[in-house]
Parts: sequence; structure tokens; C-alpha cells
Amino acid sequence: MKRVVTPYTVMLLAGMLLPVAGLLPAKASAAEIRPAGHDSAAIANAIQQSAPGDTIRLQAETYEITEPIQLKSGVKIMGAAQDTTRIVYKGAETTSLMTIAGCKDVEVAQLTLDGQDNPLVWDGITGGNSSHLFIHHVTIRNVGKDRTPFSHGIFFFGNNTTLEHGVTDSIISDCRFEKIALKAEYGGGIRMEGGSNRNRVERNVVKDTGRGGIFGDHSAEL
Repeated sequence: MKRVVTPYTVMLLAGMLLPVAGLLPAKASAAEIRPAGHDSAAIANAIQQSAPGDTIRLQAETYEITEPIQLKSGVKIMGAAQDTTRIVYKGAETTSLMTIAGCKDVEVAQLTLDGQDNPLVWDGITGGNSSHLFIHHVTIRNVGKDRTPFSHGIFFFGNNTTLEHGVTDSIISDCRFEKIALKAEYGGGIRMEGGSNRNRVERNVVKDTGRGGIFGDHSAEL
């Protein structure tokens, strides 16, 4: 596994000085980690080896996973470009393609999650009990085939009764959603619920879903 130390960079976003890694705390140096293969084990091993501020760098290839990619706090996962890095599912159980649970300061960018109309792929990205996520320039397509009643491109959730453990203070921007849960009564591109507060959804394109584009309930300041 190759680790390349690179200078840590920052950018100006919405008038605040934020790290490129999606609100990550600054560190003296950051590493790029390239998975040693194109499957679930290689990606999981790269994530396990990473430290806060590091980037998991995916190539312009197709990655075939058999379990969801599970991210961890402080780490970016970046493809080569939105249309050239593809992640597809070849597993045997129902799943989302990527999960973010109990995390903060995570960035996902420049890749495509393609369910390939596999009925086992219910969602693109699911997130709960997390904060300061930055998901941008990601395409999610062909998920939720024959799924009813719920299926989504990105689904942020918490407890709708207590309004706890949602996804907060996060950004979804410049993403594209295509063919999401065409037969699901509540299928949509993006859904935020259960105390998923203070999130921004900007400049996304949603095309062909069972219900519609962007939804929020039991969540404030969206």
C-alpha cells in the first residue's frame, strides 16, 4: 500500500476557512493511500490504515465491492473524476453502496456509485449519527430497482421521535442522481430525517425517481 505525503491544503467555502477534506481539522501533513486492489477488501484495508486528514485515492477504474464501503472520521475518499471512477456491487445481500455511521469530518467526491439495477442495492449512500460530511461531485444511479416503499440516492437519518442521532452540519453539492427507485412510493434522490439539522443541499441534478428529488422531515434549518 502506497502512502504519499502531501501538503495539507485549505479552501474558502461560504465565507469560512474550511479544509478541503470537508471541515477536517488541520494537521501538519496528510497522506494519500491507494488501495492495493479493486475490491471490498482492498478499500476496507486502505480505510483501516488511514488517519484523520488522509485521503483514500481511487483510480479511474471500476471497483467491484461485495459489502458497503464504511467510512471513518477525518478521512476523504476521492476518485479520479466523477465519470471515470465507478463503484458497483457484486455481493449477495441487500445493502447500500456506502455507509457513514458515527462519523465526523468526512469527504466523498469525484466518483460514481452505480447500482446497475441490482435489486439488492437499496440506497447509494446512507448516513446516521454523523456531522460535518461533505459529499460533492458524486453520481448515484440505478439503485432501488423494484424496491418499495423506501429507497434513496443519499439517505441521512436519525430518530424521528427523539430527533437524535441524525446527520448534521453537512453539505451535499454538485451531485447527480439518475434512476433512483422508480417503483418506490417514497423513492427519492436525497432524504434527510430524524434530526438531520443544518444541512445544505446545493446545485444537484435529480433525474427519474419514484417520488421526487429532495425531501426533509423532522429536521430543522435545511
